[in-house]
Parts: sequence; structure tokens; C-alpha cells
Amino acid sequence: MRSTTQPTFVDARACGGGNGNGFSVYSSAKHRTPTANFPQMPPFSADSAPAQASPSPFRPSDAGRYRLSFTAGALLPSEMAELARAYERLGDWDGVAKAIRAEGLLGYQAAKTAERIGSELIGRLRELDAPLVDRLRICIPEERRMVAWVACCRHYSFVREFATEVVRERFLAGGDSVSRADYLSFFERKEAQHPELASVSESTRDKLRQVLFRMFVDAGILAKGGAIQPVSIPEPLLSLLDRADALCFPVFVREG
Repeated sequence: MRSTTQPTFVDARACGGGNGNGFSVYSSAKHRTPTANFPQMPPFSADSAPAQASPSPFRPSDAGRYRLSFTAGALLPSEMAELARAYERLGDWDGVAKAIRAEGLLGYQAAKTAERIGSELIGRLRELDAPLVDRLRICIPEERRMVAWVACCRHYSFVREFATEVVRERFLAGGDSVSRADYLSFFERKEAQHPELASVSESTRDKLRQVLFRMFVDAGILAKGGAIQPVSIPEPLLSLLDRADALCFPVFVREG
């Protein structure tokens, strides 16, 4: 029987207290506009914002220079879960890296491809605390992609900043979608802060966009056409996320 419990919508703009783990929770069944699949949020004010104005206490591991190697394999939540299960068996990530080569864990026929993608996924997995790695190992596919998304946002500041500075800000400003033009504007703005982007070719820049948008679609945050979507996060997983992680989800439904 379908539950009659009203879903709780959480607006990431006001993360900073409310349910014990740093989230301000709003409940509503109305949509923002007739064409947008968003709940109507209460007016936002400075009083509901966190006391500290900084966007997040979390510092991505590549904060000094963008790590753009996410193009190696998009989100890949199932492959990440496979490596998480291998980690439980082997006990360390170096052992998992060896097993990728020796046991063919990821199923790629080309050894170099398996090693390259495996190395990238292990880098993401190292960003997760033990409870999130355990959750990734046992959870259902819908939840698995959320954990994989958190790992990506922790590992790649380019991905994280696009999520918080473009997708989230578009949502907060009343926008319903993200476009190629938004990406190009973001990229050009970041070139001034990250000289390494200036040497990126036009074809690589376009590949970065394609893989980036695919990751957002795989995570359930964007539809294929670029529309921003609410994400339904189960309470057991939500309890493992901090305020910094929540900022990567423009709006989500709290289940349970």
C-alpha cells in the first residue's frame, strides 16, 4: 500500500539547523510554477541562514588546481559499489587496486582501461567516511547514485562548484533548468581563477561539459534536457550527510 505520509521537501539554501544534522526542513505539496516540478518554498531570509556565511567547512582535495579526470567514467555508481564490496573483503584501497588488475573486478577487457577507471573510482571512494562506504556497498541503486554523487562532489571541486554556484543558484533564483550557456559562462569565469583551464582545448572543454551534465543526470539532479529535479533521499542516508554535502543538492525530498 502506498504511504499517505506527506514528503518533506528540503531547500538547500537554508542548510544550517533544523533536524539535527544541519538541514532546515520545509514541508509543502505545492509546485513553484505550473511547469516546474518543484515544491513551493517559504520566503528565505537572513534569519534562517547559518550564522557563518562561508559556503561550506569542507575543502575539496583538489582545491588548489582543478582535477578534471572525471571524464574517465562519469558517475559509475554500480562500479563504485563493486569496489566498496571488494574493500570490505580486502581491507584497504591498495589491495582493491591490485584486485582490479588481478581479478578483473570492473569487467573491462582492456587492462589499461580498467586500471585508469579503477584508479579514478578509488580516488572518489577515499573521500567517503566508513559509514558512507558501507552504505554504498549495501544500498539500492537509487540511493547508490546519491552516495556516488557525494563522493564526486568531494573529489572534484570543478563538479562541486558547478553544482553549488550554477545549478543551486539557478534554482534559488527561480530558474528551472541549466543550459550549455550556463556551463560556458561558468567555465570562462573560472579561467580567471584557474590558469590550468586556459590550456584546455575547445574539444576537451566540450567533453567536460558532456560528461559533467551526464553525471548530473545520472545523479537524478538534472533531467536529460537540463531541467532541475528534486532528489528523494532516504532518512538513513540523509543522517550521514553534512551541510557541505547538502549544498550539492538544490532541492530534495526527505523520506522516512
